[in-house]
Amino acid sequence: MSKFFYKAKDIQGKIIEGSVKAFNISSASDKIQKLGLIVLEIREQTASSANYNFADNKAAAQTVFSVQEKLEFFNSFYVMYKSGLSVLQIFQSVYSSSKNFNIRWLCSKVIKSIERGNSLEIAFSNYSNALGTVYTKLLTAGEKSGKLEHILTNIIKNIQREQEIKRNIVSAITYPFILFCMAIAVFLFFKLFVLKVFAMWDEYPTQTQIMGMLVSVVIKIALFFVIAGICVFCVSKNKKLLNTIKSRFSKLFIISKIVKNYGFANFFAISSLAYEAGIPPVQTFELANSVITVSDIKHKLNKSINMITTGCEITTAFNVAQVFSSYAISQISSGEQSGELDKMFMIVSKNYEKEMDLELKVLLKTIEPLMMVIVGCVVFYVIYTGYTSYYSNLFNML
Repeated sequence: MSKFFYKAKDIQGKIIEGSVKAFNISSASDKIQKLGLIVLEIREQTASSANYNFADNKAAAQTVFSVQEKLEFFNSFYVMYKSGLSVLQIFQSVYSSSKNFNIRWLCSKVIKSIERGNSLEIAFSNYSNALGTVYTKLLTAGEKSGKLEHILTNIIKNIQREQEIKRNIVSAITYPFILFCMAIAVFLFFKLFVLKVFAMWDEYPTQTQIMGMLVSVVIKIALFFVIAGICVFCVSKNKKLLNTIKSRFSKLFIISKIVKNYGFANFFAISSLAYEAGIPPVQTFELANSVITVSDIKHKLNKSINMITTGCEITTAFNVAQVFSSYAISQISSGEQSGELDKMFMIVSKNYEKEMDLELKVLLKTIEPLMMVIVGCVVFYVIYTGYTSYYSNLFNML
């Protein structure tokens, strides 16, 4: 059993502080309530949670959670909120139980702000980068609208959906990438080792010389891939260069369609969640538009959002943008007329997701033959140069 410190209020409104022993924060809260007290604050006594102090430096303020960290945070939040804990108790419990530094850092900042009497929206105002502006606004809107449990459920589903999409993309390109790397390795091995062995064959090289050359070539090939990996890592850390490469790469025909459909699927998924959370339409679409990465589409949607601001119907405004499919426009129109826009947005999101999956399969079917052609060219080069080198050396020996 652990020891929990609490601050509570009795029937007369007097503030009482004390401690109880319990297995977890939920059972500790139950024990305090059985004493006829209203729980204001509760936290577990641990060496690391004696205070909530972390260095608030510039790097920490710019902390961005990974997808896995977001999923861990929202899963913990959902489970504790469903058990009946207050928002403050939830952050205190997550702070005490999580082993992740970023999550503990965020919880410590939010706890301090809430203890000063601030709302969840104000508490997150300086730390929206951590969870992302979209999820932060959805979380605070869910608290305001009283639909926090439902919003948390959908946020978790959306993060899991993003994970699944990225997993599908990675799995689609893994095999061709490995095949391409193997082709490069075979080419380098043949060029640096086999051809050189053929060239010095008339000099009767010893086994020691050949083994020395083999070790040298293997080290060179390994260094080549290490340097290539370092270059890729450096590019991934240079956001400006990475965005330029993504922009150029995303303009390729099949890839551009995948990028667009991925963006549209996210746009309508966020729109559905925000609309359901009670966020006004204009703010909903501004929030959803933040996930679009293609600048032309983002600009057109901004014009549509401005039209909605002036009182234009959502269907008409999106139709003017001419970026969504006729199916999407018809579903939006149906949702606008029936008053079920949130449901229609989710249907449209799933439709774009299906289209993206189909295009990924097309891309995979295109890449695999291309990789086979590359491998075939390497094999042809190996056979041709090997054949000519062998007979050239044989002719010289004769």
